[in-house]
Amino acid sequence: TAKALRQRAYMFGCSRFESYSESGWELTLSYWPDRESIKRWGQDPDHQQAQLKGATQWYAEHFVDIAKVETINPAHK
Repeated sequence: TAKALRQRAYMFGCSRFESYSESGWELTLSYWPDRESIKRWGQDPDHQQAQLKGATQWYAEHFVDIAKVETINPAHK
């Protein structure tokens, strides 16, 4: 399940998830301490299986963008 996969991501260093959906679009943000944690998560077989299933069964489009957050508003911590 998505919940179980998110719990697994925390074991790889993920610190937070946020998901938003509107008008048929879904955006999920995940926060990681460094690129190496993201890389290890990307190599996890369970995560790879979920990405494949999402790309072939659930979503017409799927892509990943990586951005560095320089400042976090204290109200969002």
